[in-house]
Formats: sequence, C-alpha cells, structure tokens
Amino acid sequence: MKRLGIYPLLLVGVVPLARAQNPAIEGWNLQASSYQGSSLHGYDQVELQPGFSVTTSGFDARVVPQNTAAGSWSEPLTWPFVGIHTSVLPNGKVLTWQGHLDDDFFTGTNLGTRVFLWDPAVPQTLTQFDNSWSNVFCSGHTLLPNGNLLVAGGHSHLGAGGYVGLDHTNIYNFSTNSWQQNVPSMADRRWYPTTTTLANGEVLVVAGQISGGQTNPIPEVWTGVNWRSLTNSYKLQPDYPWMYVAPGGGVFDAGPQPETFYLNTAGSGAWSANVRPASSPGVSRGWGTSVMYLPGKILNIGGDNGGVMNSTELIDINGSAPTFTAGPTMAYPRFHANATLLPTGEVLVTGGTSSSGSTNDIYAVLPAEIWTPPSSGYPLGFWTTVAPMRTPRLYHSTAVLLPDGSVLSAGGGQGGNYPTHTDAEVYRPPYLFVRAAKPAITSAPAYAAYGQTIAVQLSNPGSVQRATLVRLSSVTHSFNMNQRFNELAFAATANGVNVTIPPNANVCPPGHYMLFLLGGGGMPSRAHIIQIGPDNIVIGPPVEVARGVAVHPNPTSGLVQVQVLDEEGKFAVVETGGHDHSHHSVQGTAINDQSLPSAVPLPAALPENASDVRVYNTLGQEIRNVTLRHPAPQLYELDLGRNPDGVYIVRAITPKGVSSQRVVLHK
Repeated sequence: MKRLGIYPLLLVGVVPLARAQNPAIEGWNLQASSYQGSSLHGYDQVELQPGFSVTTSGFDARVVPQNTAAGSWSEPLTWPFVGIHTSVLPNGKVLTWQGHLDDDFFTGTNLGTRVFLWDPAVPQTLTQFDNSWSNVFCSGHTLLPNGNLLVAGGHSHLGAGGYVGLDHTNIYNFSTNSWQQNVPSMADRRWYPTTTTLANGEVLVVAGQISGGQTNPIPEVWTGVNWRSLTNSYKLQPDYPWMYVAPGGGVFDAGPQPETFYLNTAGSGAWSANVRPASSPGVSRGWGTSVMYLPGKILNIGGDNGGVMNSTELIDINGSAPTFTAGPTMAYPRFHANATLLPTGEVLVTGGTSSSGSTNDIYAVLPAEIWTPPSSGYPLGFWTTVAPMRTPRLYHSTAVLLPDGSVLSAGGGQGGNYPTHTDAEVYRPPYLFVRAAKPAITSAPAYAAYGQTIAVQLSNPGSVQRATLVRLSSVTHSFNMNQRFNELAFAATANGVNVTIPPNANVCPPGHYMLFLLGGGGMPSRAHIIQIGPDNIVIGPPVEVARGVAVHPNPTSGLVQVQVLDEEGKFAVVETGGHDHSHHSVQGTAINDQSLPSAVPLPAALPENASDVRVYNTLGQEIRNVTLRHPAPQLYELDLGRNPDGVYIVRAITPKGVSSQRVVLHK
C-alpha cells in the first residue's frame, strides 16, 4: 500500500485520525481547513478512499486532489539548529545558520557561529563550514556581485542594557566554502541591520543596534576594500528596514515605519524628506514583510500596528513622485511572516502568527497565500490561499526560492520566547503540478551584460511562454534583502530563445539571478543561474578561484588585470601596462610579443571600449580567450585545465596597448 503524507494537525488529545484498510487512492491528500485548540501537533499517515472525511473537536478535514490548485509541502527535514539566516548561493546550494557557537544566548561573549550548507539535491545532508571568530546571529547579509556573501554585524554579548552588536564584516566565498578573515570592520556595531547591494556593486548597511536598543544612525557603504561612512545621513531607523535600489537612482526606504524616504549614497550621503503624501498617511507595519515584485513596484504586507493586520499596500516609485495604494487584504493577519518571489512574478507568503501578544504556536498561520500581481482584470492583484505548512514558522523563520521553483521554509523560535523548530520543509507551488511542457534549458551563458541579448538553448524548443529573472535570496527576520524580479523580452529561435537582459543596474542590481523559462500554466524550467552586470561597478580585491584565469579591471589605474590560478589556488597577477606582481610561490615575468611563437597572430584592431585577453601555452597554442567590454565585469573565469610544464603566456590587448607576461605556476 502506498502511504500518503499529510499536514501537521492541531489536535487536542488523540493523535491518530484514521487509517483506511483498502488500497490508497493515489493523488489524494488530507487537507485541514481550520486550526484551533492547543499547540500539540499530531502526525500520522492516512490512506484515503474517495469520500473519506473526519471531524474532531477543533479540526475539520476533507479529501482534496493533490494539489494542482494548492501546492504541496514536503515532510519536515530535521536540522540540528534553527534556520534563522538563509541564503541561496550561485551554485544553487543554501547557506544557513542560527548563531551562538555554544548555543548560549545570554552569558559571556559568544564568538563563532555554526554554519551549514544544504544541497537541495541531497536534502538529508548538511555540511558544516563554521565561522570561528564572529557570532553572526541577527546580522544583515546580501550577495556581492561576484556571488560571495557579505555579512555585516551580529551579536557580541548580552550587556547590562541589553544586546550588544558586532562591528565585524564577514565574507563567505561560495566557490571555496570558506570564510574570509581580517575583513575591515564597520565604524560601529550593528545588531539587526539591513544590507543592500547597490547599482554600482557596493553594499549599503543601515540601522541595527549598537547596544541596549541604541540604534546606529549612520549608514555605511562597503566599497569592496573598506567601509565609507555616510556622515551626512544621520537617521534613526527601525530594525531591519526595507531598503530597495530605486529605478531612478538612490535607495528607497519603504518601511516598516509609515514614513518613506530616499537615500543618496554618494559622498557623505543625504536623506530626502518624507515622500509619503498626507493623503496616504500609511501605518506602521512592525515585523511585517515587504518585496519589490517588479522594478520600482513594492508590496508591503501585514505587520503589527496595535494589532496584527491582514492589510497590504502597493507603492510605485517609478514616477516623479511615489504613489501609495491600499492593496487587497490577505485571508489571514500575519506577523513574522516571509514573502518570497516566485518564477511567475507572484509572491508567496508563508508563516507568521495572527497574534502579536502571544508567542504560542496556537496562533500560528499555517495556510500559505499567493499574491498575483495586478493585471487588467485585477488592478490590485489578488490573494489565493494555498496548502498549509506542516510546522509553525513564526519569529526567526526564513523562506527562499530554490532553482527548481520550489520554496524552502525553515526555522522559527530560538529567541523571543517562541517555540523552537529545528527543521525545514519544502513547498511545491501549484505551477509544479501543471500538466504542460516544462522548458528544459540545455545551455546558456554564465554571464550577461546589461542590455545584452543572450542565446538560451532548450531540449524542447517552442515550449516557452515567458522568461523571468529572480535574484538569489538572502533572508532573515522576515525580510529578504537580496531578491528582485524582472520580466524579460524574448524571441523564439530554432534551438531555444534569445533573451534580452534588463538595461541597467538600477532595475537589475549586479549579481547572480535565476533565469527561468516558463511554459504553459506557469510551469518553470529548472533555473539557470547567471551573473548579470556589473556595469560601471566599483571593483573589490581579486577573488581566488580554484583554477583558471580571472579577469577584472583595476579600480586604481582603470586598466585590466588578469589573475592566473592553478589547481592549488596559487596565482599571479598581470596588469596591462607592464606592472607585474607575484604572490605566493608563483613566478611572473613581463615579456614582449616577440617572445610569443610566430604562429600566434596579433588580433584585429579592437573598439575603444573593448580589450582582448588570450592565454597560450609555450607552443603558441591558444588555450582560452575572452573579450571584455569596458567597463569590464568584476570577474571572468576561464578554466585552463592543467598545462604539463606549468607555463602560460597571458596577453592583454587594450586600447592603451599590448602587454604580455609569461607565468610559471609551481607545484
């Protein structure tokens, strides 16, 4: 007999409901329609026949098809921690942590954090990559343009006046699974800050507490090398404010306070006056959530304003002045919920509680809801209630979009007197049950520039109805600091589609995105993760990769640097213009082009905005090449393989001239 999992049931007393003796009817699940009673959770497996129904005190159930209209939740995955901080990396894996290396929240100084890597392809396995010097509990984090995770602030200890923040900066390298040490610290401490990747590739950090409820009022900007304080931008903001790069430039503060502002991050910075008109006074949405569902279009959701709300608000910052419109109400009031952008452009809202006055799971909101954005028939969009999650996810819960279009929901508790949930579950939205052709991407570029049209090949051409970009998630405390959404123009080809990348970094901040191609009924392909931009971005120090050639501009000279790496991560740097630098046990020698074998031709003249970088072996055979469009991207990586004699010749041809260097990689 095939066993079908059901959702957690909120029951009083008895756990088992029923078990049919006849063979199960495949494709049918038990669905709860109301939740009452105590926080006791009952789990059982039920095999159902058509027409089976159960009613018990405080609980109603019915048989429904699995689950084209409501989606479906997985069995919970047991984790040894609470998933308070969760980020999806450019390799599709998920980095997540709780905080407090010794799990002691209240005494002493807690240095270090147990950090785990979860691979959706191996869901029962976690790999540990601890940070041993910073407790990044209640930090802010966002992905850099090169895909590494920047983590700002965290938790030092519990002082006499309350929690004391950290001034630490940490960077997690996703390609080496390692934490970068000795990154310059911020000017002051931050606990509960927001981080935002800017259009120029820098990272803004705002708010957060220094200690004991004392808010850090001075924003700072990570330049890739150090922090720059915006000393002219003093403002007391709430914890984890909702900050967004605006299509017209600058950063928009959308809440949770009713007032809204723009921040100019240039120089010493400057805040605008409140841009919310008196005709749209707004409300405080403490511990609600917010998402930018299209460039410049924001949905603020729920929160507490003297009572938990099911109201929403639509903000449009694309015009000369922002507009504010009351949105459609959700079926459930929500406080401490999460909002996740889906490949369809819809917004999935999960978890939360309907009572801000109680920390008991009894008030947990288990049914999820999906908001469909405005259309001609629904000018405000509309909400649809979908399948209930199995476990309450309240304070300290997270939710992130995965490359297959499903959503990982984790954590809850471990602080604030809320019940602790050391597990996670995966939601499969209704579009994954659609009976339609699923586009299957077979090849696409790893990188695309703004405004570029790229070729995406499919195993089933003709199946595509839409193309979308969803920026990778990085979420904590009900706010996803990294996600963005773009609808893409595309044209069918014989082998797939040509897709046009958004025009600039204000509407599509630089970094890694999930490229989805959607078929009928919104059925998404498995995402192809692509790096978009950067365009005129500020470049930080070189990123070490396992093997190959990394190419990026030098922010000081404006020239091109080439970084050559071997299998052990040893590298040399070539800077066009004749300056050579050697690091570790690598020898680099500047040469002239006459040292190259005569069989190697000089390239044709390049446009003024391009450079050509080529790598040869000592026989004059070209191993790899790349043409850069200026300003160059932060990182190109060319896999060289292993050259037997360990000798490479790297030549960069730029509008300023030709520079070559022989590089010997010693084992």
